[in-house]
Amino acid sequence: NSTNVQVKVNPFKHTCQESTLRKDTISRAKSRWVAEEVNKWVKENQQVGPKELQKNIKDKFKIDLPYMRLFNGKQHAMDSIY
Repeated sequence: NSTNVQVKVNPFKHTCQESTLRKDTISRAKSRWVAEEVNKWVKENQQVGPKELQKNIKDKFKIDLPYMRLFNGKQHAMDSIY
């Protein structure tokens, strides 16, 4: 019993408006994911703030995340450490 997979490619250009596309933000990067990523930085420096974490995430992953998502992610990281 074999399974066939068919891959289709859309040859047409997007017609979406530029303003409706999310270029540099990722909504799936939830605060729990942020906590996993910033855990090492928080262990090294518990005083690190969300702004610095925001810069580090942007440098490492090339994405912009909201301040509050980083704040909450740091809180989750702190909870997992202690």
